[in-house]
Amino acid sequence: MSLRLGAFVHRRFIVPGALGAASLMLAIPASAAAHSPGAPGIGDPYYPAYGNGGYDVSHYDLRLKYQPATDRLEGTATILARTTEDLSRFNLDFLLDVGEVRVNGAKASFTTSGEQELEITPKKPLDKGSPLTVVVRYSGVPSSKQAFGFTSWHRTPDGGIAANEPEAAAWWFPSNDHPLDKATYDVSVQVPDGTQAISNGTLQSTSSRLGWTRWNWRSDQPQATYLATLAVGKFDLTTGTTEGGIPVVNAYSRDLGANDGAARASVERTG
Repeated sequence: MSLRLGAFVHRRFIVPGALGAASLMLAIPASAAAHSPGAPGIGDPYYPAYGNGGYDVSHYDLRLKYQPATDRLEGTATILARTTEDLSRFNLDFLLDVGEVRVNGAKASFTTSGEQELEITPKKPLDKGSPLTVVVRYSGVPSSKQAFGFTSWHRTPDGGIAANEPEAAAWWFPSNDHPLDKATYDVSVQVPDGTQAISNGTLQSTSSRLGWTRWNWRSDQPQATYLATLAVGKFDLTTGTTEGGIPVVNAYSRDLGANDGAARASVERTG
């Protein structure tokens, strides 16, 4: 497998009740009555269940730990957004098992529905135009999940890759999973020593401790969720720049065998 990523996304894979007559009056605060659930879809006429309504995401901060031997992923996602309507609750698109959700620092209730809907009810209703910080702690085995009859997580002999269009994020992080809602990313992935974790943007740093190495990536150009990439495996990494001066990282699987030379030549021809 070969994977190319730059400040903009460059990637290439080569992979071996009822009431009677009585009158009833209810005292409901005006603010609570005005809030309603966000739509479970962003409004796409072709993919009505994709994405969600009621908010706009600006940034995802993902801190992950992945064990290739078992395909187990653990993570904490911090999502920065702003509401676009008065919300009593809202949805994220996600498939793995959720342990806890916090909204603006307070613990929130949550449930799941449909193919990939994570329904979140904050402790207090959210006013239109309010800043929104959502923290989701989760874990699971991505390759065991399907939605709409397919999977976007692909196991390899030494790891896994998230790749699909127009949806791929729900297998590895909670999101507003539709190309209309673009955001920036910080992706920090802990993997066993000797294994590489590749994502979008630029590699900020790596650090090793107790048999694990953490790879810290940053993408400061807003991008669609399906373009957010995670590839874990044993790679040979090279760096360079495109003819336009964009820095790139080329990641070549060590499992390419006789195809290694052709794979490298193919990637290098793209400049």
